Amino acid sequence: NHLMSCDKDGMLITNGDNDTFPLWFLQNVEKIRQDVRVINLSLLNADWYILQLKDIWKVPMDLAYDQIKGVPTRMSDGRIVPRPAKTYLDPIRKTNHYLFPYYDEKSQKIIRIQDMMVENIVLANNFKYPFYFARTTPPSSRVGLDNHGQMEGLVDLLVPQEGKDLIDPVRFRRNMFE
Repeated sequence: NHLMSCDKDGMLITNGDNDTFPLWFLQNVEKIRQDVRVINLSLLNADWYILQLKDIWKVPMDLAYDQIKGVPTRMSDGRIVPRPAKTYLDPIRKTNHYLFPYYDEKSQKIIRIQDMMVENIVLANNFKYPFYFARTTPPSSRVGLDNHGQMEGLVDLLVPQEGKDLIDPVRFRRNMFE
C-alpha cells in the first residue's frame, strides 16, 4: 500500500528497517513499483547511502561529492571521525556548516544529517517529483513539514499549501480500500 499510494517517479521517506526492507523486497524481487525511490531515514545519516541516492537513484540534492563524503577528521576533543571535506550553505539556517550533526543554538536542538538531507532533497526537488512521507515517519523526522503533508492513505504527499489535517478524500479512499 505504501508503494501503490505513490505517484509515478515519487520519492518515499521511510523510517527504518521495518517499513523499508519489505518495500525494497517488493521492488527488487517482485518487481513492483520500481519507479518509486524509497529513502530510508536511518541510512540517510551515512555518506555512502546519500551518494548512492544521488548517483544511482538520481534523488535531487544540491550537494557536491566533497560536501557529502566523509574523510577522517580530528575533532577538538581528539577523536577522529568521518566528516565531509567541505561545508555547504544551509538555506534553512542561513549558515555554512558541514553535513555533520551539530547543536543549533537558535532551535536548541541537535540537527542530524538525516534532517539536513530531507531539507536538502525537498528544496532541490522543488515539487518536480511527488515527495511522500510514510505515515510511520515520526513528526521529529519531518523537519517542520507536518503542515504541508496531505494524507493519501498510508503516505502523506508534500504539498505547497499549508494547513492542519490536509487530506485528499478521494485518493485516501482509493489507496486504503482499492
